[in-house]
Amino acid sequence: MKIKKLLLVCMSVVFITACTSTKVEDNKKTNNLKVKYSVEKISDNFDYLKSSISFPQFDDYPVLNKTIKNSVENYYDSFKRYAESDWKELAEIRAKDNAKLPPFDYNVSFEVSQTSDFISVLLRTYIYDGGAHGSTNLSAYNFSKKNNKFVNIVEATGLSYKELSQYCNAELTKKFLKDNSQGISDQEIIEWVNEGTFPTPDNYEIFMLHENFVVVYFEEYSVAPYVYGEQSVKVPFNTSGQGTRPSSPWLGRF
Repeated sequence: MKIKKLLLVCMSVVFITACTSTKVEDNKKTNNLKVKYSVEKISDNFDYLKSSISFPQFDDYPVLNKTIKNSVENYYDSFKRYAESDWKELAEIRAKDNAKLPPFDYNVSFEVSQTSDFISVLLRTYIYDGGAHGSTNLSAYNFSKKNNKFVNIVEATGLSYKELSQYCNAELTKKFLKDNSQGISDQEIIEWVNEGTFPTPDNYEIFMLHENFVVVYFEEYSVAPYVYGEQSVKVPFNTSGQGTRPSSPWLGRF
C-alpha cells in the first residue's frame, strides 16, 4: 500500500506531532534478570486516526534509547503526514455505498529480553489503513552491554547464516506440512519457506536473544501466506558465543 511504502523512506524525518506523550516508570523481570527501563507512551484520538504507542527507554544505555526513540517517532510521523488525506479519500468513496470508514489504527507494543551480555527489544507495529485487514511489522534491536553497540545475529550467537537457514527451514517446513489446515500444496509451502529462510542477513534481522537460545522472527508473508501470520523459531546455541547446530532429522533435506 502507498502508506506502507512511504514509511520505508521517511526515517530521517524529524518527529513533530501534536500528540499526548507520557513516560511511565516500569520494572520487569525477564530471564530472571531485573531490567530497569521507563516506558514512553504516545497516543492520538482523531476522527481519522487512533494510535497507542509504547516503547522502552533504558537506564544507562543512551545509544540504544536514541535509536529506538528516533525509529518509533519517525515512522509514526511519516504515517501521520499522509493518514488524514488518505482516510478522507477512502471515506468519500465508501460514503457513496453508505458505508462508514473507521479510523486508521497505529499501535506499537514491545517485548524486552536480557541476558548477561545483551539487551533485546522487539517492536510490533500494527497498522490499519483502510484495507481488507491490518498488517503488523516487526523490528528488533539487539544491543551489546559490554561493547555499547548493536550486534547482528551471527555476532551474537556464533551461528552462520547457513546454519540458521537450515535449522529454521527444517522447523518451519515440518510445522506447516504437519498442520496444513489451509489446503495449500506441499510444494507451495516448501517454496514459501525456502524463500523466507534463505541464508541472507535480511532474513535474520528480527531476533531476540536469551541465555541459551535465540528466537528468530518472520513477519507476515515472509515464510507463509498471510493466514499463517507471524512465525518464530527457537534456535539453541552455546552461551560462549560459539554456534551449535542443533540436531534435527530435517537438516540437510533442503
